[in-house]
Order: sequence, then structure tokens, then C-alpha cells
Amino acid sequence: MMIYLFALMCIYDNFSLGAWVYLALHGNYGLCWFLKDRVFPDPGFSRQATVSSILFPFPVVLIPYYFIGYWMMTGGEE
Repeated sequence: MMIYLFALMCIYDNFSLGAWVYLALHGNYGLCWFLKDRVFPDPGFSRQATVSSILFPFPVVLIPYYFIGYWMMTGGEE
């Protein structure tokens, strides 16, 4: 998410305080989650994934989640 948000900041030339705070919050969360996963691995993520468990999160969770970042970086006028 941090790379995606920073790319949007560069594309839309939005380096406002709100954009930096949004990037810092999501980037920090991602880094903390990664460190937690390295220190305390979840055995549930080591199981074999099904096709539906891979495809379900994209339209339901990830597309709206990424759209909020897009909307924030573009100014929310679209």
C-alpha cells in the first residue's frame, strides 16, 4: 500500500500534509504487520489456499480499499 500511495502522490503531484499523513499511517501499519508476521507467524497463512479464498477479497475488500487511497490522492473530485 505504501508504494501504491507514493506512486499516486507522484502521479497526481499531491504532496499535501493530508497525503503524507495518509501515506505514513498506511505505510506504518503495513510495516508493523510485516514485522509481526515475521516474529509471530500465523499458521493459518501457511495452509493451502482455495481459488475462492484468493479471488473473494479483491472485489469485496481490496478494490474499495485501494479506491479510497486513489480518491484521497486525486483530491476526491472524481
